[in-house]
Amino acid sequence: MLEWRWCGITFRVSLWFPAAVIAMLSLDTTGVTALCLAASLLHESGHAVAMVLFKDTPRRITLSAFGMCVERGRGENHSYGALCAVSLAGPLVNAVCALLFGGMV
Repeated sequence: MLEWRWCGITFRVSLWFPAAVIAMLSLDTTGVTALCLAASLLHESGHAVAMVLFKDTPRRITLSAFGMCVERGRGENHSYGALCAVSLAGPLVNAVCALLFGGMV
């Protein structure tokens, strides 16, 4: 597991993550794997950006062969609305991208 800190956030990358990505990209002839990977990165980025907007820096961002995860910091308690906004930010980013770029595929 590779691990480093940047701007107070711990980034963790399993050695299986690049291996799984390379294997899937090598075996996929349709390009769907690249689209799914981009959608996953955008989804998790949506959560992370929303956390930063609500002054709750992500504690850890993990990339593993089984998925990506953004973990909340252990900061102050936020309102229910803020937590809902952070939770919905990832799917909202995917929905907006689907509306904007859906016809291009």
